[in-house]
Amino acid sequence: MRTLTEIQTLRDNRPMFIILLLALGLPLVGLLIPIIQKDDMGSDEWIAFAIVPFILAISLFVVLRMKTELNLYQDEIIFRFNPFIARKKTLKLSEIKNHYIADHKWRHGLGYKMTMDGGRVYVLSPGKVLVIETDKRKYRFGINRPEKVKRFIAENWEEKNKVYG
Repeated sequence: MRTLTEIQTLRDNRPMFIILLLALGLPLVGLLIPIIQKDDMGSDEWIAFAIVPFILAISLFVVLRMKTELNLYQDEIIFRFNPFIARKKTLKLSEIKNHYIADHKWRHGLGYKMTMDGGRVYVLSPGKVLVIETDKRKYRFGINRPEKVKRFIAENWEEKNKVYG
């Protein structure tokens, strides 16, 4: 059975990764500066001084674990978006009504989101996306290698549709 795996992580998108690090780190450092500048540190300040780096570490851990995994098979798609959706979801090829590769701009948003029309977006980096349309939903999956995805679809899905109608 032929398969193609596409994995996108937030670490692949360097500008967004740096923005997130600054967005998480600067406010927390801003909380620490007034505490450090005091000469006499009470017990409450030491607790805050210990909690702020802990919150930053947890936030960074979650951000660094963000990953979209898309597995294309000859008869189905299996996808997962960590850390929020740990279980795998499956779309059968028979459910797919239309598919194409499109551009995904910054203004369309990054991460996992639900659209107003019931669609789902799983994109961690702007660039190309694989758009899958079913009767119920429209899915957008971020892809790093659009040429390989296009070739896999042409060789496996479209040929299968020609043979079986």
